[in-house]
Amino acid sequence: MRGPKRLLARHGAQADEERNGRTPVRKLVATFCAVAMSVGMAGVSMSAYADDQQPAEDATTTVEATPEVQPSEDATVGAQPEVEATDAAEADAQPEAVTADAPTVMAAGDANDTTGGLGDLEHSKTVTKNPDNQYTLNLGVTGKTSSETETGETPKLDVVLVLDTSGSMADDNRLQTMKDAIIGMGGLSDALFTDKLDTQATIITYASNAQNLGTYSNSQKPDFNKTINGLQANGGTQWDDGLDAATKVTAREGAQKYVVFLTDGDPGQYQGFSGDALTVYNNSVTYGQALVKAGWNILNVGVDMTDNARVNPAVDSVSATCTEYKGIILPVCVTRTGYTTDTRSSHWNEWVSPLEALTAREIAVKTDDQTVRAFPKTDTASLTQVFKDLATIITTTTNKAASSLVITDTISKWVEPVGIKTDAEGNVTQGVTVIRSDTGTAVAPTSIKSITFKDNTLTVTFADDFVLKDITYTVQYGIQPSQAAFEYYAANGTYPDISTTEGAPTSGFFSNDNASFSYKECTTVNNVLQGCEPHEPVYFLHPVIETDFADASIDSLQVKKTVEGSKGWGGNDTFQFTLKADGNAPMPENAQNGEATITLAKPETGNEQTGNFGKITYSQIGTYTYTVTETAGDGSYQYSHAAYEVTVTVTRDATSRSLKAAVAVQQTHGDEANDTTGDPQANTMPMAFVNQNAMVTLDAGTIGVKKTVNGTDTDQDFAFTMTATGNNAGDVKWPNAGQASSTLQITDSFTNGEQKEAKFADALEFKVPSSKTETATYTLQVKEDSADNPPAGWNYDTSVKTVTVTVKYDMTQNKWIATATPTSVEFTNTWVAVSNLPLTGEGGATPMLWLAIGGGLGALALLAAGGAAIWRKRRLI
Repeated sequence: MRGPKRLLARHGAQADEERNGRTPVRKLVATFCAVAMSVGMAGVSMSAYADDQQPAEDATTTVEATPEVQPSEDATVGAQPEVEATDAAEADAQPEAVTADAPTVMAAGDANDTTGGLGDLEHSKTVTKNPDNQYTLNLGVTGKTSSETETGETPKLDVVLVLDTSGSMADDNRLQTMKDAIIGMGGLSDALFTDKLDTQATIITYASNAQNLGTYSNSQKPDFNKTINGLQANGGTQWDDGLDAATKVTAREGAQKYVVFLTDGDPGQYQGFSGDALTVYNNSVTYGQALVKAGWNILNVGVDMTDNARVNPAVDSVSATCTEYKGIILPVCVTRTGYTTDTRSSHWNEWVSPLEALTAREIAVKTDDQTVRAFPKTDTASLTQVFKDLATIITTTTNKAASSLVITDTISKWVEPVGIKTDAEGNVTQGVTVIRSDTGTAVAPTSIKSITFKDNTLTVTFADDFVLKDITYTVQYGIQPSQAAFEYYAANGTYPDISTTEGAPTSGFFSNDNASFSYKECTTVNNVLQGCEPHEPVYFLHPVIETDFADASIDSLQVKKTVEGSKGWGGNDTFQFTLKADGNAPMPENAQNGEATITLAKPETGNEQTGNFGKITYSQIGTYTYTVTETAGDGSYQYSHAAYEVTVTVTRDATSRSLKAAVAVQQTHGDEANDTTGDPQANTMPMAFVNQNAMVTLDAGTIGVKKTVNGTDTDQDFAFTMTATGNNAGDVKWPNAGQASSTLQITDSFTNGEQKEAKFADALEFKVPSSKTETATYTLQVKEDSADNPPAGWNYDTSVKTVTVTVKYDMTQNKWIATATPTSVEFTNTWVAVSNLPLTGEGGATPMLWLAIGGGLGALALLAAGGAAIWRKRRLI
């Protein structure tokens, strides 16, 4: 770096004295003092010269970071500050060879490197319930790498080149060498602008001030190269202007960000720490830290740097305040606050060059995954190699990744595998799958070293060189509850374990006694393993499974309908029965609002029919109750009042792994209305309901008439009518609508004194009592037609005959019986002869007498008629 020459200005008082030609006595004193000072300065100069001739250890450029700025081991890979003293001249003659694998002097982390460790990999163990008491067990491990560019897209890279173009860059062909290192074949430009990277590179130059020469993308590589090639050297070395301009560059979201800061001299306008160097340095620290805090990675390169100053790497700010003096005759300040330019300073060997100190202050604010590195001792000859190394650092992805994954799962006694088949050595041949989350398909067979199942332990070993990507690898296989699990739950009704997985705790049986995975944490460069360290085992949590006992079902809730009575089951009559649940007891599918009904129609033969309420399914243990009754209809029946309580007890059966349902039935009310206790003999299935005909039939031909004719033989017909009387006459049902009586007629010929019998042809129905213990009595009256106005010569029997019909329940026949008493009523008609009339027969008038009597009566009638006529004439006169 070149600066303006220093001009010596003369003090104003001295000039006045010379002009006036004065030589006062005090001038002699001044001369003496000057001589003394000259001697002292000579001594100081000799001392300084002697110091300059000391061995190399007195002129080191060592960066020994204090505890405050020493990079942590986790944050730095192969980047410890130099601790061996190096002769300044030797350092200039033999600049450090800088490589990405062997970084020099000061570094904090490699490019794209997160060697701070991966930590535990994300993992989970779950069970997925399937039908038939089976589960899919899932053991998932998610790979993790430190790379932020493995997104499936072209990685974004934002680079800012902050390049020194001060006048001194023209010396020793440094500027041209820098250009060649950047845009020459195989240089930084070729590394940045490639189809494997989405690059944006910004060029900032600084000398006495800074300039932003633009940002260039991949397609603008020729323009980038042209701009670099056109750089010229002139001016001072204003570090702070260049770094300030860099802070104003906006990086893209998701891009890797690098700042390459190159200089060939100390900060400021002058070589060494003089002039404005303090301000420039302090500002540079401020801007450098701002870049780091904004997420930029920093690579500081010093080319042909002189060893004019040392700076305290542990402070952010330096000043001109003197803190240490040296000298015998005339003390000279050799140490300022935070820096020195004098090899006699007690801090000369302790502190570092300004560029190294700047790097230390940037390291102080970086995060673990950021790269901050210094290349302070590069010479022009090695600059090309340094830029190649920078390209490697920027574009090479060095990651931490997991490899050699081994997943083990020892199932518990409550679980047994489903579908796993092994050979004689325990190698799994079927039933275990390893799925990758990005494709949802099984991993390639070459990715798995072995899968074994021995002693209830499944072990899945991945290939040694298989590097886990940032996806989830899930081991899947089938399990089901063991017999021990079913027996435990059947006996206790509770589960012994509580899940330890994420979410709300769930009771059940642990699927495993122990499940874990182990792996190696490896460093990879471009996904190639470079070195691995084993990671301690990580344990899975405990999911649980449940025992599902198969549902129980019954199809045995049956009713039996019997119709008793002489009439029997009417052809179109039906009977309805209701099943009603108590509470939330399960019901048949056709149930509505907690009730199910069935309707029974007349059987093909007989008077008995059976029906079923249908299938009822039980999925929970417990005791369930129901009530079964008949719905009374409006038919001619005495409907059953019977009621049944059905109790279904559901329990678990471990042997069959299903629920069992036991049915008990109890009649709580009998068929009769007054039977409120029921019959223990009826506590069977099907539940019996007995209906009685409400009307009992007195068969046609049951009641008859016996007719006797006296006095003559006759072909005379005789007719009879039967009617019902009494208060219950309306409960007698006649065969035809509107009919209220029955008639019969005897048309056969009679001989005198003969008796003939005829039957009423109508069957009569009588209403039965409300109880089987009661009896109903009906009165029928039979009367001969025309008895009150018989034919001439006949004397009809005018009596009214009574027939009593008794209706009662016959316990032997189990039905109602109607009995008529008597079954026949008798009537006698008599023929009256003429000889038996007055004046007839023996001792009576003769025919001649009857003629005389008749003639006399006729003459008397004529005389009476004549007398009446004469009397009427006289009245008229």
